[in-house]
Amino acid sequence: ESNIQRANRSLDSNDIMVDIIKTGKTEIIAGWDDRFDRETFEAEGHANWVRIFTPITLRKENIGLVEAGFHKSIQLDITETQKRLLKAFITQTALAIDNAQRYQASQRAAPREALIKEITTKVRSSTNLDTILQTTVKEVGNAITSKKAYIHLASPQKTHGNALLKSKPNGKAKAAQKEGAGNE
Repeated sequence: ESNIQRANRSLDSNDIMVDIIKTGKTEIIAGWDDRFDRETFEAEGHANWVRIFTPITLRKENIGLVEAGFHKSIQLDITETQKRLLKAFITQTALAIDNAQRYQASQRAAPREALIKEITTKVRSSTNLDTILQTTVKEVGNAITSKKAYIHLASPQKTHGNALLKSKPNGKAKAAQKEGAGNE
């Protein structure tokens, strides 16, 4: 967790991670770079590592980065084959992240969509204006757990070729309300 806290950088900083995300370029670095945080570099023993920094790109947008590497006692450089393999894994990871986010969004939207379908079905089941208004106000009021809900319709009135909306003050057929117990 301390590594994650140390890695948290402002997008205005000159940090290597920020630079990789901004530029979208992959870099291989063995040794010190001015974009490194000196404290982290020394605490993690990075002088003994060769590292690759490569962006995670999704739909032509850099959404993160991967840092990987080897201790210099094992390997002194990162090969093109390793670089291509890492990029292939990152591409698959980005797609998996996108799929997971889309799935979660659809799961959150499903109950709302089902409720809208249910209310629409009830409203469309009548051709009587009073019934449609009463059903709409009842179902919408219930959906938002409101004690009171109102629908007020205005009727168009022609004036010199322009449509003007004017409320009918007494038109019970044009207004509906719901009052009852429930949460406000």
